[in-house]
Amino acid sequence: MIWKAGRILQDMILELSRFYIKATRERIKREPDKVLFVIYKSLYNIINIGSIIIPFISEYIYQKLKNLYNLNEESIILEDLPKVEEEYIDEKVEEEYKLFNVVVENALKLRNMLNLNIRKPLKTLYLYKFDSRTLLKFLDNKDIVELLKDYLNVKEVVFENIAENFIYVNIGFGDFKLGFDTKYYPELEEEWLYREIRRRLQDIRKENKLRKGQKANIEIYGDEKLINIIKKYKDTLEKDTDTVIIMKDSNEGLNNVERIYEMSIFYRLNIL
Repeated sequence: MIWKAGRILQDMILELSRFYIKATRERIKREPDKVLFVIYKSLYNIINIGSIIIPFISEYIYQKLKNLYNLNEESIILEDLPKVEEEYIDEKVEEEYKLFNVVVENALKLRNMLNLNIRKPLKTLYLYKFDSRTLLKFLDNKDIVELLKDYLNVKEVVFENIAENFIYVNIGFGDFKLGFDTKYYPELEEEWLYREIRRRLQDIRKENKLRKGQKANIEIYGDEKLINIIKKYKDTLEKDTDTVIIMKDSNEGLNNVERIYEMSIFYRLNIL
């Protein structure tokens, strides 16, 4: 039966890396000590229990933690196994987490079916159930709604029916309808293209092995729609990417090109 313990540990690792770390990206800026303690404690308990079935990997990670945090025991196998702290078990939170996971999984599947890249912001995620009791629990938990908006890149979550661009989902709480508002909104397209431009500028810096805070300038020319967005958000882009942007009138001398969907940006990076 030891393989079952391995599956549970695998689930814990995935929940820590795919869910908790992503869900606390903003909170860690406000409360770094609390967030890092949860990550440390979770990782420590995983390798402590894991030392029974994966001793070598667990010992390797423990030695790294031992050096960082001045842990007392010479080996993870000498540490006491963690005890169950029943006062922290909350079945309501666990139920909400299961519901959240299945909604995210199916919403991403629907995005894929509709050929909507996750980086493209959408206006609304619709969730609808004829018996709305489970949805009311969702609605009462603002943290879950905010997480859904962040994970699925939508501006709002609405608990109403939808006539198109939806799928039926059975998640153990009854059948749901889940759908997206896929209409065109100019402000969302602008946000989408701005994020893509910022990401490409950051990627260019990484490719040139520039460290955070290391200054550079970039000469840019491109399609009118992209150039207008760069001009509009120039100050913010320069601050976010540690890069001075110099607008050019043509692509002469700009030998590098980045494609952003059907548009192009020509550029030359100069490290200062």
